Amino acid sequence: MGNREKAIGELLSKIADELNITSTMQDKAVQSYHAVGDWIGRGIDYDVKIMPQGSMNLGTIIKPIDDSDDYDIDLVCLLEDGQQLEAEKIKEIIGDRLKNNTTYKMKMRREGKRCWTLDYEEFH
Repeated sequence: MGNREKAIGELLSKIADELNITSTMQDKAVQSYHAVGDWIGRGIDYDVKIMPQGSMNLGTIIKPIDDSDDYDIDLVCLLEDGQQLEAEKIKEIIGDRLKNNTTYKMKMRREGKRCWTLDYEEFH
């Protein structure tokens, strides 16, 4: 590999490092979504599995451009043995459970058509 290719490779590597979230932030996000899953699972009659989706699952989360933007981490909540439930009922069960926790209730910012949004200040 020539000097030019090596320099370009190093530059691209530095750019990628600047775009990626830190491993500390990644670990914090994983801890947070596991905590949500644990809370939900302790209060309902289904085994709960929380899984990352999208960029979190692919490991391609990028930093927001500035402090006014947010990290967007999408998760899936799977209720084992809950296949007979309609999507609306699952959303209701999850929402009710989140509202039973003072911390998560305060983080609930927006209700989507098929989801709940929890706002974590430390993920801005």
